Amino acid sequence: MSSGRIEAVYLTTHNRDKSAKFFQALGFTLECETDHASGRFVRGPGQ
Repeated sequence: MSSGRIEAVYLTTHNRDKSAKFFQALGFTLECETDHASGRFVRGPGQ
């Protein structure tokens, strides 16, 4: 069986702000941010 894409990646980081800037520089958008320093980055369809 083959897979067409990756659905999700879960990360733990020591510096949330630097990690957020890194993923935003790659073209990801912070879609959901909670008040306890977690959130979800998304990339547009087909990217």
